[in-house]
Amino acid sequence: MNDVQISIGAAHSGYPVQSNSYWPTWTVVPTNPTNDWLLWHEVGHNLASAPFMMAGSTEVTNNILALYMQEQREEKPYMDRIASDLSKSPLWLDRFEGHAWSEADVGMRLAMFGQLKLWAEDHFNIDDWYSNQAEKPSIFGKDQGWNFFKLAHRKARGDSIGDQGINYCSTQSSQLSQGDLMMACTSYLTGYDLTDYFRMWNPSETKANLPNGTVDYSGGLTPSGFNAVAAMGLPKPEKSPFEYLSVK
Repeated sequence: MNDVQISIGAAHSGYPVQSNSYWPTWTVVPTNPTNDWLLWHEVGHNLASAPFMMAGSTEVTNNILALYMQEQREEKPYMDRIASDLSKSPLWLDRFEGHAWSEADVGMRLAMFGQLKLWAEDHFNIDDWYSNQAEKPSIFGKDQGWNFFKLAHRKARGDSIGDQGINYCSTQSSQLSQGDLMMACTSYLTGYDLTDYFRMWNPSETKANLPNGTVDYSGGLTPSGFNAVAAMGLPKPEKSPFEYLSVK
């Protein structure tokens, strides 16, 4: 709905979305469902969940849906929203390695998710998880990058397909949370040890600027997450998600 008296900000995730772009004389809602970042951003809040939710991701994880929708457009079917941040990410990671997440704005943090999507296109195959094709849900398509995200969401909610022990996408099964859960889940589903990549970003770390001018970092990845990935005995990828610097 349009709301002339929005509670806070420009819009929020109502049913399905409220926005302050309201004029009493209008007879149509001023949005284009097939090409509207605002709409996708707000609906995305309703869908944001583990293993991609963590400290500092409230206005980031919801935009995974928006990136998905950008790729569904007939015109410009690619994630142009993150194109600039992807190209700048090497400089950012070099400057803030180990603190790249906490130092970043929401756009740069979203670039991390975009890199994982682009990398998964080449390093993930949903058929590895469904030996019986008849059991594969129809939600999975040809884009292996989005198939990865879809499976991660399903397994975070307890899907047991392909599990032979611990489900590293589930907090209940793995006892992991925050960035540790995302790192372990991503490594688990793709079959690659991605600790080097996640160590650079250190997702779920937070930053506080103290009155004396110093910076206090807290949270982020922990030994529990690194130990969980090490226990899987996975190989390191020949090409890191870090190397994906442009949208297709």
